[in-house]
Amino acid sequence: MSNLKSAEKLANQEKHFAQSKLRQVLAETIPHQYIVVLKNGVTESAQSIAQQAVSRGGIVPFVYNNAIKGFAIKIASKLVLNSILSNPSVDFVEPDIKVQAFSQVASTGYSRVGGPLSILNGSHPRAVNAGIAIIDTGIDFTHPELNVYKQVSFVPGTSTANDDNGHGTAVAGIVAAEGNVGAVGIAPGARLWAIKVLDKSGTGSMSSIIEGIDYVTQNAGQIDAANLSFGCKCNSSALDTAINNSVAAGVTFVVAAGNAGEDASLWSPASNPNVISVAAMADSDGKCGGLGPQTPYGPDDSLASFSNYGSKVTIAAPGVNIHTTYLGSSYATLSGTSVAAPFVTGAAALYHSLHPTASPAQV
Repeated sequence: MSNLKSAEKLANQEKHFAQSKLRQVLAETIPHQYIVVLKNGVTESAQSIAQQAVSRGGIVPFVYNNAIKGFAIKIASKLVLNSILSNPSVDFVEPDIKVQAFSQVASTGYSRVGGPLSILNGSHPRAVNAGIAIIDTGIDFTHPELNVYKQVSFVPGTSTANDDNGHGTAVAGIVAAEGNVGAVGIAPGARLWAIKVLDKSGTGSMSSIIEGIDYVTQNAGQIDAANLSFGCKCNSSALDTAINNSVAAGVTFVVAAGNAGEDASLWSPASNPNVISVAAMADSDGKCGGLGPQTPYGPDDSLASFSNYGSKVTIAAPGVNIHTTYLGSSYATLSGTSVAAPFVTGAAALYHSLHPTASPAQV
C-alpha cells in the first residue's frame, strides 16, 4: 500500500511539474495553438521533437532553429499538449497570441532628425550600404523608391512578401526610400529585407513573428537592423528569448513603443530591455524649441498624445503627419509609433554602414 501511495505521489508531482511548463499570457490567444521552446543544450533536433507531436495529431507550421530552438504547433487534443509538456527536452510552452501593427492614418519629421539633408549635402552616400529587415506586412515590390533585396512570407495563404496592407511599405519608406520621386528615407537605398509576418488586416500570430526573427537570425551576417512596428499588450518569454538571441547574433532591433497612451512596460516587444523602444513625438516645424503650430496630437515638440511612454522607452522620434511611401507606388501621410520607430532604424543602419563592426549595444 505504501508503495502504491508513493507511486501516486510521484505521478502527481511529475504532472504538476509538467503543467508548470505551460506559461500564462495576458493577451488574446489563438485557440489550440502553442509555441514550444526547448531547453538550452538539448541535442535532439527541434524537427525531431516536433515530428513526435505530429505523429500524435499535431500540426507544426514552423520549426525554429536560430533565434530559439523549438516549434509552433496546432493541436486539437489536450493529450498532445500533455505529451509535449512531459517531454524532458521542453523548457516551456506558451499559448500563441495575436499581434497587431501600430498605426494611425491621419512632414517635418525628416528635417527634425536631419535625414534628407545628409543625403542632399553629400555627407552620406545615396545608396547606404546596410541590410535592414522590415518585419511587417511586407513591402510593395513595385514601388520605385524601395530597394527590396530579399523577401519571404510566413503568413499562411501567401506565397510572397508583397504588401497587401500598406503598413510595411510605409515603414520601409521612412527607413530607406531612395528619394527619386516623392519621398526620401533616413538610409536611402539600403537593402530592404521584406519579411511578412502580418496579414492584410495588419494582424499576425506570435508564432509567425518568431519565425520571422528566426529567419533574421539565420541571416544575421547580412542584416544590420530590424524594425518591428507592431506589438500587443502582452508578455511572451518566447518572443523575448528570440529577440535576445538575435541581438546576441549582431542584429539591432528597433521597435515601436505602442499607441495606447500607456506605460510601455505593459507592451511587448517594447518592454524588452535589449531593443531600442521608440515613442512618438509631435513635431510641426522640424526644429527644436517648441515654437511650431499645434498638431492633431499635441503641441510642437511634445510626446504625441497616443504614444506609450515610461522607463522602457529608449528614445522618441517624430511620429505625427509623416509623409512616406505607400501601396501602388503612391505616398501617404501617417501618424503613430509605427512611423516613429523607422526613423531610428534608419539611423541605426546609417551608423552600421559607417561602423560595420559595431555591436547592437554600441549602436
